[in-house]
Amino acid sequence: MKKILMMIAVCFTLMVMAGCGDKGESSIEGSSAIEGKIGEDVPVKRSQVAKMLALTVCDINTVENMERTIQFEDTSLEQPYDKYINAAFNAGLISGADEKHFQPDTYLSLEQAQFLLNKLDKTGTLKLQYNHEDRKKPISASMWTEVFERALQLSGNTGVISCNIVPFATGENCSELGDRFVMTDRGLLSYECCGDFEYNDCTLTVLLRDKEILAFKSVADKTPSIAGAVVVSVDDEGAVMDMGGVERYFYTDEASTFKTGESISFQYSGNTITQIERQTAENVSYEQTT
Repeated sequence: MKKILMMIAVCFTLMVMAGCGDKGESSIEGSSAIEGKIGEDVPVKRSQVAKMLALTVCDINTVENMERTIQFEDTSLEQPYDKYINAAFNAGLISGADEKHFQPDTYLSLEQAQFLLNKLDKTGTLKLQYNHEDRKKPISASMWTEVFERALQLSGNTGVISCNIVPFATGENCSELGDRFVMTDRGLLSYECCGDFEYNDCTLTVLLRDKEILAFKSVADKTPSIAGAVVVSVDDEGAVMDMGGVERYFYTDEASTFKTGESISFQYSGNTITQIERQTAENVSYEQTT
């Protein structure tokens, strides 16, 4: 698959209460994500592409309340991607594989990607370079995300933005969040239809519209920072920190200096605080921990 893909030349608010702050649930040894671009050797499904296209022209409320007109046999209201397929199809941005099938789990091909770019890029300047015999091969998720974003820039679309987020709680370490939501420094976000979330405890660059993640672009940093977390409780090994509604336990050698109710900013790796920042009325101080 990697050889094929390398041939291309181109707020709703949910407050999650205590229960995520247990040591056992927070026992993560560190992010397994690798810094750099995401999806360079991974294809992208047509279901995710439908979400990306739908949210270029509609916000999520419009998508969810739009009359369903599609009649594809391989999708239904029970599927999370159905509403995005319906919105993108009604906007004239995507079509089915044939009249009866959308093929949501099929990978987007180079030929299909160019067809979609032609609809998004009114300047007609974005052209994928590939051999004709390769046109049915899948485009990588990384390349599709890159040219999709460039097409939006050329068309003047400002609804979708590129930004950094710090994910600090998912269903992996906070079961209340399930398999769709992630709590971040930007609040609760949905990554519906974007595949499995494998980017906890890092600074992640994404394409975002309102509270919906459209695509993962890159891992920018594996030692993220959290600003203004509140100390909920302290023991000899660490503290439970409230980070915007999610409580999570962190180990620290400086636990004896923490006070319940105190607001602390810090860097961390996995479930261990590596650097603490305390702000007073007079100055800002930094403490390096081991």
